[in-house]
Amino acid sequence: MNIYLIRHGETEANLALNAPATLTDKGKRQIDALAQRLKTYSIDAIITSNQERALLTAKEIQKFNNVELIITEELQEIYRLIIGGKPKEGTRPNRFEEDKARAEDYWKQIQIWKYENVAVVCHGNIIKFFLSKAMDAPLNYFNNNYRK
Repeated sequence: MNIYLIRHGETEANLALNAPATLTDKGKRQIDALAQRLKTYSIDAIITSNQERALLTAKEIQKFNNVELIITEELQEIYRLIIGGKPKEGTRPNRFEEDKARAEDYWKQIQIWKYENVAVVCHGNIIKFFLSKAMDAPLNYFNNNYRK
């Protein structure tokens, strides 16, 4: 199985604290370019987070790949502390445990998928989580070792 892990396009929140998570013009250009590139891929399904920025990205990809779009809240972003990020003031109690359990459960689901090629559109931290699991690396691997 080939899994294409895709992070949503750039949002205002990526550029400034407390900004809305709406796509920027650059983010819209990013998803258009990605959709154009993926139109030559043989994708069996697109599975996406239900959050607007990921959903818009997935729908753009779907325009060129006439396949099922599966929308799930299970792919929402996870708390950055899980993958070695810094704590965030004001985080709800039990978020670490709840988000980690959700990500672990979804990782188990991925293992039994019957797709040959699937695009998964979601968010940066959960992508880092899945990559760490796939590589059998510590969950903080990408925060400690990844360099842009």
